[in-house]
Amino acid sequence: MLDDAASERDLANWRKYRGRIGEDARSTPVYRLKLNGPTPTRLLIYPQNLRSGDPARGARMLKGIWKIGRDRLEIPAGVSPWDRPGPSRHFADRLHRFGWLVHLASAGPEGQRKAKELVSRWVDEFGRWNGFVWRLPVTVDRMWNWLTFGPSLFENLPPDSDVLNSFARQARHVIHATEECHEPRVRMRSVLTQIALSFAMDEAERRLPILEGQLEMLLNEQVLADGGHVTRNPQALLELLIDLQTIDDLYLRTGRPSLPSVSRMIPRMAGMLRFLRMHDGGLPVMNGGGEGNRVDLKNALFPYSG
Repeated sequence: MLDDAASERDLANWRKYRGRIGEDARSTPVYRLKLNGPTPTRLLIYPQNLRSGDPARGARMLKGIWKIGRDRLEIPAGVSPWDRPGPSRHFADRLHRFGWLVHLASAGPEGQRKAKELVSRWVDEFGRWNGFVWRLPVTVDRMWNWLTFGPSLFENLPPDSDVLNSFARQARHVIHATEECHEPRVRMRSVLTQIALSFAMDEAERRLPILEGQLEMLLNEQVLADGGHVTRNPQALLELLIDLQTIDDLYLRTGRPSLPSVSRMIPRMAGMLRFLRMHDGGLPVMNGGGEGNRVDLKNALFPYSG
């Protein structure tokens, strides 16, 4: 009986930490007023992208062939993905997170120009509010992906740019909405994104002390003593490790010492990933995770391969 109860608790925790697509975000007129505020004339510093892109996939996207999971969407020249209905809710969910930027940008200058164009067209369509694409998990991922490609997306924009205005609105939405979020993995990505936003928007001195405390608490909850993720999902562990390395690099580039909690967790997590890594360079497919990106795994573990 006790074993059954413990199993139920473990299953409930596993589901909680996996997260879900969720319902559309809702807002009141008062809440939308909270999203108004000053627009930055420029962003100061961006986190570096530590994830590898696929130039061949980026080249296909430039030709109008977009594939996410098992879904495929062909887009005629001159038309953006926002102008076409997606083949599935999952496709649309991933499309609006902008995780594909890494592939498009890897296709060279043409891909980078296209990425900037697509961000601008997204802002024209969805930049002030949309219940589906402004859900917190999607907005957090989108902001993270925009920031890591910030120089090619935001440099040389006019001070009154709609893109920067939407960026600031989404940043405020992330801050406010995270207070009501009860999905641990989303909260983790949100806190990391808010740290990056604090540097970009010149708010580090004011916001970092609170965010650093939240990050330490979340790391203690989600990274186990052996370095594994609480879900026992190897791919989730890899993604979190890369995010932490990104934030650690941001601290070092701004002349700040590494956070003790991050310095403590990164080697522990890397050790577990080294243990889990298969002979073919990927991760075991288990607990909801896939093989992961082999290049990203190799790069993330490189400092600890000696």
